[in-house]
Amino acid sequence: MRGTQRVAEPCPSCRDVLQERKERLLKASNMPSRSPETGNTFDTFKISDGKQSAYDAAYDFTDIHNEYTVLTLVGPPGVGKSHLLEAVAWKFLERGASVRYEYAPAWLDRLRSTYGDDRTETYEQVFNPQKHVDLLILDDVGTERQTPYATEQLTKVIEARYNRTTEGVVAISTNHDQNQLAKHTHPRLVDRLFAYKTHARVAFLGGQSYRTGTQWK
Repeated sequence: MRGTQRVAEPCPSCRDVLQERKERLLKASNMPSRSPETGNTFDTFKISDGKQSAYDAAYDFTDIHNEYTVLTLVGPPGVGKSHLLEAVAWKFLERGASVRYEYAPAWLDRLRSTYGDDRTETYEQVFNPQKHVDLLILDDVGTERQTPYATEQLTKVIEARYNRTTEGVVAISTNHDQNQLAKHTHPRLVDRLFAYKTHARVAFLGGQSYRTGTQWK
């Protein structure tokens, strides 16, 4: 029929390649859930008092033209920081970008354990999966056991992305404000995470805890 346009569809082999790539990226991501349908996304985030600006910051960070290299989400427990981090990760995975999701305290414990006599992993096996991904997620920074080693490792990975010596960006969550985190870790690390005048997008969450109903100020 005249005036009718046919829409080109990917060939079956191309679709298979794309699907295989997505499955490979998901397997390497260490995501806390295995699909957007069972995980935390922007669509399932409940925006209430004290959460809109953080939602906007996280969503903007997923834009392919985003100029920030660091996203820092700050707030008390239970207000949705981890939910937003996972939502950011799913957006990256959907467009075929590589992601590595780490719960910061557990990741740092694994790094420390590589030096023990009973180690089951090498340092490289633990550290390297995050080195070249498009998005590194570090959840709950500041709840790890405070040691010079932990601060050194966190500073190394965050500085690499802040300074763009490593490709990709990093998104973190923390219960601590700038001054509290500086006491727990080191001012140099915090300077990068809260560098809102240069490379960091910083957003604060408040409101009610989804877990306990506590109304945080």
